[in-house]
Amino acid sequence: MEGVGWPEFFSLFRWALLAAALAACVLPVVGCFLFVRRTSFHGLALPPLAARPFANSMRAYFFGAAGLGLLQVVLGTLAGFWVDLPLGPAMVGCGALLILPGLLRRS
Repeated sequence: MEGVGWPEFFSLFRWALLAAALAACVLPVVGCFLFVRRTSFHGLALPPLAARPFANSMRAYFFGAAGLGLLQVVLGTLAGFWVDLPLGPAMVGCGALLILPGLLRRS
């Protein structure tokens, strides 16, 4: 950067620096929004569905859903790394497998 001072550098690359700063502020928010929308199904819907057939009180339902949610995340992460799957589908698959004992218990 010899011969070019900081004020001249910023005037030359003003729009590029502004676009980079805007991307640095906006993209993490958009990425988090898309990640939360995808993970809300297997994090909020599947564990309570899996815990419902085994709960006889609201407290048992709450702790069962929390425990099954934790188990789903752990098993989904392990399955994702072992089988080389994306983590989201692996967690949804493990959550679906956690629902099976409750379905088999009803019939």
